[in-house]
Formats: sequence, C-alpha cells, structure tokens
Amino acid sequence: MFKKKILVVISGKLNFFSKENFIKLKDSFKEYDLEFSIFPWEDQSEEVINKFLDIYNPIYCEKIKISDFNEEIKKIKFPDFSGNPVGTLHMYKSICLSFNIIKEIYKNKESKPDFILRYRSDILPKSNQNYIQTELEDNSILVPDRYHWNGLNDQIFLIRFQDLGIFDYFEKFLHSHILSNRFFSSEYIFLRFIKKYFKIYYSDFD
Repeated sequence: MFKKKILVVISGKLNFFSKENFIKLKDSFKEYDLEFSIFPWEDQSEEVINKFLDIYNPIYCEKIKISDFNEEIKKIKFPDFSGNPVGTLHMYKSICLSFNIIKEIYKNKESKPDFILRYRSDILPKSNQNYIQTELEDNSILVPDRYHWNGLNDQIFLIRFQDLGIFDYFEKFLHSHILSNRFFSSEYIFLRFIKKYFKIYYSDFD
C-alpha cells in the first residue's frame, strides 16, 4: 500500500533523552512513511549529534550557523519572563534556516515529501494515538490542541511541503513584531504569524 511521505525536521539545539521519543513518534505516524532530517547548531556536541544519527538515521544532516541576536534583544520591550527571548529567537532562526535548506535540496527533485513535520526532539508522545486526524488543505497547519500558553503550541506542527515557502515571511514578520513593541512570547508570536498565513487545524495529539 502506498504511504504518503513525511519529512521530520529537527533543528537547532538537540536535546536527547531516550530512544522512546523516536519510537513513540514513529508509532504516532505509522500510516505514513516517516523520514528524518537534522539541522543542529554548529557548536552542538558531536556526541549528541552522533546519538541522533544512530537512532533517527536521518536522510539529511547539516549544521547551521548560530546568529548573534544582541542588538535584537535590546529592542524587545515586553518580554515574557516565563520564557527565554534569546532561545525563542534562536529557535525560529533554526526553523527558517532548516526549511530553506530543505527547499534547496528538493528544488530539482521530482519526488518530494507530502508533508513537513517540525518536531522538538524532547517531546515524548503518549502511546496509542495518531497525530493526523484530518486532511490538510493548501495553506493549512495541524497542531496539537494543548499547551498553547499565550498563543499557539510551537513545539510540533505539520504543514504540506508546498507551503514551506510561507516561512520565508517569518523573519520580517518577527522583526516587525519586535519593533511594534508587542508582547514577546514564542507562542503568541507563532499564533499571530500562523493566523496571517494559514488555516489552523487541531489534533488531539498529546
């Protein structure tokens, strides 16, 4: 039986806890062909990278450059003190960089993934559940309906491959968000951006 293909993107700081994270994620997408790509920061420990290479067996692994956000941080007037503004900037930078690399990889390839799954490697899914519970249209996103905090859960989300280019607008959007002196919270930023460009679908995934 033909299975639709999902390319899982793990980017930025790699946090390794257990092989169980990998096993449960695979099980949550057992009806799909799951492949992995890893884009760690250039200063990431080789020991940790090797653990991911061994367990996730990624089809792509490329280190990405770390940005300097010292000037950007000074412009943030209303940070969410329960979060880490520097970490938020690095997280979104890693997502945008990895998405750009993926677009370049597949630019001239006839066969492309059906979906892209952004996945934080320290997420441990519960057992016996499916992430995808609805069909996605173009310009739509699927997120778990939980852990939204001040906005929208940014830890794991699924989009169609052809919608990757929408994230080309993210850095300009984020810069405008900061200059407008808006509340700087990762989930709030994510919600504002997603509502601007995507239709949101929710999953019971926990």
